[in-house]
Amino acid sequence: MTVLISIQNIILRVNTCVHTEEIIVLCGLPCAGKTTWLREYMVQHESVAVICRDQVISEMLRDADLIARINDRSKKVLNPISKLYASLRENARNDEFTREYVVRITSLIQACQVRICIIDGLHAQRISREFIRTFPHAVRRAVYLSTSADTCVARFRGLTHDERLRRKQLTEQLIYKLADIFEPPHEDEGFDSVVSCRYE
Repeated sequence: MTVLISIQNIILRVNTCVHTEEIIVLCGLPCAGKTTWLREYMVQHESVAVICRDQVISEMLRDADLIARINDRSKKVLNPISKLYASLRENARNDEFTREYVVRITSLIQACQVRICIIDGLHAQRISREFIRTFPHAVRRAVYLSTSADTCVARFRGLTHDERLRRKQLTEQLIYKLADIFEPPHEDEGFDSVVSCRYE
């Protein structure tokens, strides 16, 4: 059984969940092959829940009150961790947004009632993976799609019009910028193992 979890599941299931045995965090640039890896994994495994980063972020962006709180908190951040933007304020806002993302992901993992939980997403910086330390009972694995930025850009250029519409904020420049700031996952973050895959 494969389950795609959304934020609406949290309140209904968080108080009655059983422990997930294995948590897998996918990390990699856009078009690096995360979907390909996930598809191959699903063929071989059952009882898997997939939490999609993009879906979580989309739901967060629709929450006007949450965005207002993030904007307010970001004003107090003096030394942001993020380096994605040229503006200190934008990086501070990104830090606070990412911290809220970590809270949401933690709740969603707690809501899982299946053996394996996969968090599918970019996870470019350590701050975005901090939820993993909350689950010492589980086997915690990072799968790093280390495909080069040039290959990712070439794949992006090959996307159909409809595929590009679904990724309307993605550009070639953004892929290269993400590659510049990408922090590969490491066991010292709380992972039991880190596996690197490269789809060139």
